[in-house]
Amino acid sequence: MAYVLPVLSFHRRQLRLLLGIFYLHRILEADLYALGHTELLRGLVTRHRWHLFGHVLRASTDTPAQAAMTSYFAPSNEAKYAVSTKTALSVVLHRDLQFVGRSLLTTEALDVICTTAQDRGVWKCLTENTTTSLDHRSPQDPLTRI
Repeated sequence: MAYVLPVLSFHRRQLRLLLGIFYLHRILEADLYALGHTELLRGLVTRHRWHLFGHVLRASTDTPAQAAMTSYFAPSNEAKYAVSTKTALSVVLHRDLQFVGRSLLTTEALDVICTTAQDRGVWKCLTENTTTSLDHRSPQDPLTRI
């Protein structure tokens, strides 16, 4: 979470600069985004992440992205990838899915999500539900991230 806060702070600072709102003048975060005709960076990035994830899931099974997902979730005795567990894409997507009562921890869960993504209408509904659930969280929520 700590890596996200400077980005969000910078975004708000740039909005204040563009709108001519300086130090002594206070403005609520919601009002700042409304006045700037923009949205929270967190929501924007989350929505685009899910849009891209849907494209990857609908791609043919021989694409590198599909192969990487399959090998990541395949049971193995070998060491997993050396990435931070907080920022690994699979972990972030799993946390997002938990807000709508789903999971992304096993190959079976990945297969269910792949099947869901094949129907664009259902995928769009899932994406909207997930991102809406995430947008209504408190900014102080420990799962806040881009």
